[in-house]
Amino acid sequence: MNNFFHRDRIAGLIIYPAGDVLAQLILGEFSFLRIIVLALAGGFVYAWEIPKWFRFIEKRYTHFFQRTLAAIAYFKPLWIARHLFFITASMTPAILWPPNAAVGAFILCVIAGTKSFIG
Repeated sequence: MNNFFHRDRIAGLIIYPAGDVLAQLILGEFSFLRIIVLALAGGFVYAWEIPKWFRFIEKRYTHFFQRTLAAIAYFKPLWIARHLFFITASMTPAILWPPNAAVGAFILCVIAGTKSFIG
C-alpha cells in the first residue's frame, strides 16, 4: 500500500462509516464525530490489516474449513473490543483521559466483544 489513495484505503474510509451510519439511523441517533472516527479507523487501521490477514490465510491454508476458521479467528473478541472502543471513544471522548478511565472503558469493550464473539 504505497499509494495513499489505494483502493483498500478508499473502501475503508467509506464502507466502515457507511455501515455505522445505517446503524445510527436504525437507532435514531447521529454523530458526525463517530462517522469521522470510524472513517479514520476504516481507512488507516482496517484497510491495512484486513487485506494482510486474508492474504496470509490464502497463502497459508488450502482447505476451505481451515480458511474459514482463520477468518473467524481474525474477528476475535479483541478485534470486536477495539471496534467498540473506537465507537465509545467517538461518542464520549472524555473517557480517553485520564488513562485509567480509557483502560476501564476498554475492559468493558472486551467483555462486550467476548459476549458478541461467543454469540
